[in-house]
Amino acid sequence: MLKPGEGPVLLFRPVADPVSRCGGAWIPYSILSLAGAVSEAGFPVRLADGYHDGSPNGILDAQDGRLALIGITAASAHQVREGLAFARLARERFPGVPLVWGGPQAGEHPLADAVIRGPGEGALLALLFVLERTYFRTVP
Repeated sequence: MLKPGEGPVLLFRPVADPVSRCGGAWIPYSILSLAGAVSEAGFPVRLADGYHDGSPNGILDAQDGRLALIGITAASAHQVREGLAFARLARERFPGVPLVWGGPQAGEHPLADAVIRGPGEGALLALLFVLERTYFRTVP
């Protein structure tokens, strides 16, 4: 397993409205805010937006196999469905990479190694700092 700093943190915003895809006009503030905090703390970060970056397979293909953590945000029911589909693919393709679920619709799920509810900047950074020093499965 890579530790933060050895590979980038991938932050993904799923599509909220798969029928009209109208949400693509919205700026992905959720992952932009997290990316700023993660980057400022010295961790490399990559952003993936379901509206603009292609299919989940294409997004995962674009990763060079080196990821420290995958974060998925969900603010609506459609994003939960799309996020879980992405999580299934990510888990298959990157089995040892911690998968973190966040946002107002975040809840426990067998695919998620951790859940962050509420503002995620501080919690995600705390998790990344712990991952630098220990194996993920030892985090309570």
